[in-house]
Amino acid sequence: MGNQRDGRERLARCCCGNLKVTARGEPVDVDLCSCTDCQRGTGSAFSYAAIFTVSAVSIAGERREYRQQGDSGRCVDSFFCPTCGTAVLFRAEGLPGTLGVPVSRFADPSFARPSKLLGLATASLARASCKHRCNRYSTRLSGHQNFAVTLASASASASSPRGTRARVMAGMISSTRSTTSR
Repeated sequence: MGNQRDGRERLARCCCGNLKVTARGEPVDVDLCSCTDCQRGTGSAFSYAAIFTVSAVSIAGERREYRQQGDSGRCVDSFFCPTCGTAVLFRAEGLPGTLGVPVSRFADPSFARPSKLLGLATASLARASCKHRCNRYSTRLSGHQNFAVTLASASASASSPRGTRARVMAGMISSTRSTTSR
């Protein structure tokens, strides 16, 4: 990952097509995050984002910016289309020199799988409070089935919503990995 010289260009866009982002080369990283800020921002249990260097990304079209400060104290700037409201790009203080694009904006089912899980499920494992995707706590998703089992085991005894979310995430990752590796 992270090779701009491969020449590949990907086009991400909002729902109405007025805001477009072109990303050149491979992403530096591809992450899942289950923090509450990402859940609110996506309307889902997690976000799925590709992280590119700033120099690999170009933006075309009218956009608005929304700045949000996470519990970590760091800010994330989301850029969205003023017509349809779709967020197409973000910049996180915790990830200097990079820009993130929600993978769904590329509409590419063959996009790279995530390599990291960030957020609340990770915090359960690390026994730390992780409220934002750019926090330090992360877990590499290598040996995905072992990771999913470990995550589910670590949270199985938890009766809080956080434990439930971790079990759901573990199941999603496990089923995603097993179906995409066939």
